Amino acid sequence: WTGKSVNLLPGSRVRNRSAGWRGNRRLQVAAILGLLLLAAFPLLQQHQRAERLASELDTPKVAAERAAVVRAELQRLEAGRSYLLEQQVKAGEALRILNELTALLPDTTWLSRFELSDERVRFEGESAEASALIGLLEQSRTLHNVSYASPITSNPISQKDRFSLLAERRPVQETP
Repeated sequence: WTGKSVNLLPGSRVRNRSAGWRGNRRLQVAAILGLLLLAAFPLLQQHQRAERLASELDTPKVAAERAAVVRAELQRLEAGRSYLLEQQVKAGEALRILNELTALLPDTTWLSRFELSDERVRFEGESAEASALIGLLEQSRTLHNVSYASPITSNPISQKDRFSLLAERRPVQETP
């Protein structure tokens, strides 16, 4: 055997090996491309669907972010409202005590300082009758245990007595 092949087929049936491989190779490449397209098409569809869903989520996401901003603003406003209500209650208590002091103190007395804490009230001022103030303030419905915080001194310019008084606040339920 010399390595030469003899074709025993008639001439019309002669196969050219190089042409056969080219035809088969084209078929193989086409088959591989077809398989790749079959595998890639569902992935492409899934990717497009994911993009569409993501774009559909943008509108609710923006609305949710806007709602979060509104919620934060609402909480800030509610905190401000609570603070204002607390201040209004505190101011109401101070005004109630000042109103009562105005009614009890004589016209020759004025206050230059007024401090209100949770349990105590301190006030300072000048009066022509500073020694009689404790007796007047004992009639208070909002204050009790009134005492001088410091000795009475005389102001030579106004010819009045300087005073500094401390008092305890009565609990709110005791006041009529």
